Amino acid sequence: MITNAEIAAMGADVREYLLQPACPECGGGENRTGCKRCRGTGRVVRGDPAYEQTRSGLVQFGACPVKWLATEESAAAELGTKAQDWGTALDCLTLDESRVEDRLAVYPETYPCEPTKADPRTEKPWNNNATFCKAWNQQAEEAGKLCFKVEVFNALRLAAQRLRDDARIAAVLEGAQYQVWVRGQWQDQATGLIVPIKTLIDIVPAAGNGWMGESLADLKTARNASPWAWEGICFDGGYHVQGSLALALYNAVPGVQKRHLFLHVISENEPPYQTGRRVLGAELLNMAGLWWQSQMARYCQCLATGVWPDYETGPDAHDGWTVINPKPWREQAVMESLPAVAEAGPDADLCNPN
Repeated sequence: MITNAEIAAMGADVREYLLQPACPECGGGENRTGCKRCRGTGRVVRGDPAYEQTRSGLVQFGACPVKWLATEESAAAELGTKAQDWGTALDCLTLDESRVEDRLAVYPETYPCEPTKADPRTEKPWNNNATFCKAWNQQAEEAGKLCFKVEVFNALRLAAQRLRDDARIAAVLEGAQYQVWVRGQWQDQATGLIVPIKTLIDIVPAAGNGWMGESLADLKTARNASPWAWEGICFDGGYHVQGSLALALYNAVPGVQKRHLFLHVISENEPPYQTGRRVLGAELLNMAGLWWQSQMARYCQCLATGVWPDYETGPDAHDGWTVINPKPWREQAVMESLPAVAEAGPDADLCNPN
């Protein structure tokens, strides 16, 4: 069960949200060197009961606990892709325009250079290998900024405008709170452990905003925003888990208006940046709720026992090896695609080496 839930921040900086708390033992300061608990990082590390678990962390843990444990926090943060950078930038342009200059940067088209007899130019086209450009890039990286070519940044602005021009999406955004950081504690019955858990909600619609005031929402980007593809996208990304966990944490905060709906505001990441609007169904949210609660219980078992399972722990695993057989639908598809066989049938010895 969730206890001690609170809103940590509204309009939260995503970079601050992603950070883990300072190590309880060394405090994260100069004393962090040599600290065994945080391994010198100054912050809580995976496998520590003080680690703040998240939806993405749970999805990764659910796939393979020992892999999640072995993934360093810095490495996990560096696994961003161009698609993820696009989504982060679109979040900022749509929901947090006041921080655009603080979060995003556009590569200049040229950089200054010293003229020579052979080349009298005082400016050259931007080149990330040039000394000036390297220094500029390093400064932007140290400031935590995402950098884009001017044409990409203009495309991002166009995508953000498409979202605002969608009347139904604009209604969700009207008067809403953005980037709401909610945290709480998971109290595990089996182990007695109490571990922190958190979520960042992109959009909390205004309480009096009709049925939308009974919802929470998240801004998503995807290649394909069509309804027929979205169920698979939800499962692949754990988006249904995100919705269920966000509702559970938010509703556990004392004094808030309870929400029971979770919306996806979608922007395709290719021209013409078509929008999409989804409501996660009750059955999907219920399934997701059962899943993340079972994973939190499993996570606490790992913390309590120090045993972190690998991939080979499912129902088809035997002595640490997993048997792979075709799913029924795949077997049927293959069999239907085979040409007609002679009445005698295929050679059984070739089909079954046993």
